Amino acid sequence: MPDELSTLEPTILAAKGLTPEQIGALSGIGIHSRADFATVGDAATLAQVLPGVSSVVANDVMAWAVGAPAAGLGTTGAGARVVLDTSDAVYCDALPGEAAKGLLQRRPVSQLRQAGRTR
Repeated sequence: MPDELSTLEPTILAAKGLTPEQIGALSGIGIHSRADFATVGDAATLAQVLPGVSSVVANDVMAWAVGAPAAGLGTTGAGARVVLDTSDAVYCDALPGEAAKGLLQRRPVSQLRQAGRTR
């Protein structure tokens, strides 16, 4: 595992919205490689440990660094999580935006179809 960011990685971090000062501060908080972002865990934690980083930038950075939408900012990422309980029932935990409104609840897909809430 490399002990420092590659030449390309700071350029990518800048494109995601980090300032040169924030990129320079990464090593001071223990982030020396892309793999170290996995230890940070989520965008909310990154925003807490790296001064001046907005939640949007932290989410973009963590999504790039860990290769998936980062959790921890109250978003559902690209869409709702689907839970398959049985072979004949699929439940959607939330539709995008519903979690932020406090409407997170499990409903059968058939109910969502009746309400016109599926694609």
